[in-house]
Amino acid sequence: MFNFEQTGIVTQEDFEIEDREPYIDNFIYSGSVTMIHAKPKQGKSLLILSVCNFLCELKSVNNVFYLDMDNSLEDAKERELNKLIDRQPKIKLFMNTKLDSTPMEKLREIRKEAKKNAYIGCTFVLDTIKDFIDLKNENQQREFVDCVKAMRDAGGTVIILHHSNSTGKLIGGSQLYVSSFDNIYDLKKIGEVEHITNLDLNLTHGRGTLVKHCQFSVDTRNYNLSAYNPIKSGLNDVDRELVEKALKALRKEEDGLSKSKLVEAMGLSRTDRRGKALADEMVGYYWRLEQINPKLTKYYIMEES
Repeated sequence: MFNFEQTGIVTQEDFEIEDREPYIDNFIYSGSVTMIHAKPKQGKSLLILSVCNFLCELKSVNNVFYLDMDNSLEDAKERELNKLIDRQPKIKLFMNTKLDSTPMEKLREIRKEAKKNAYIGCTFVLDTIKDFIDLKNENQQREFVDCVKAMRDAGGTVIILHHSNSTGKLIGGSQLYVSSFDNIYDLKKIGEVEHITNLDLNLTHGRGTLVKHCQFSVDTRNYNLSAYNPIKSGLNDVDRELVEKALKALRKEEDGLSKSKLVEAMGLSRTDRRGKALADEMVGYYWRLEQINPKLTKYYIMEES
């Protein structure tokens, strides 16, 4: 036997991989790397705090290590993060002002302990990439990705926040992230009603069948996360106006409207993404859907009492 054979060879036991646990259906699962990117003011911090709060309620999650290198202590207190970590002791908050090293050096410390199965039950939140590395430095990008992959390979679940420009394009290292991370989401705020903020997560890159496009509502009073329900979460003013226009058209069409015609009745292009989503979300609330033939479905006004 050669000396190099002492370590690194895969055996049959290594293939006994436990099924990934869906921490949050369709969105976050154990042992994965998920990147969430967004333009400014789209609710990244709101989403990630609600995700941390949600994960703390799971028995299979032992620790949520939140490396917030983007915000100040003043920002954290304004968001009442101090109250959240008091309520959820599983959250271990790291902030730049408390470090005696750089954020990247802290990440290297975490990687150093990333031995086999060491991080099972651990979730790491990295906020944001730009605060760990120079986005224009390819070597730093690669080291960051290598650290993240090592954390995942040690059983950890990693959630990364990142910025995109005004057109929604990833800033810095986009192709490296796409080829290295399991799932990538584009985050957009789709409305606010009183204390509820509604968020849309469009899956732009995903591996496997455990993830897909999803929408959530966050209660800003307590960071409670729930699946978006257009009725319970409250229609925002824009969506309410679209629904009213569609209802007006449906009342005039006894023979119903196809999806494209319904979206056009809202005053939108027939291919408008939000209009098409709204057409489906309102089924059973404001209108019903009927399959006319294998190629045609139509929307009809619900009987109004």
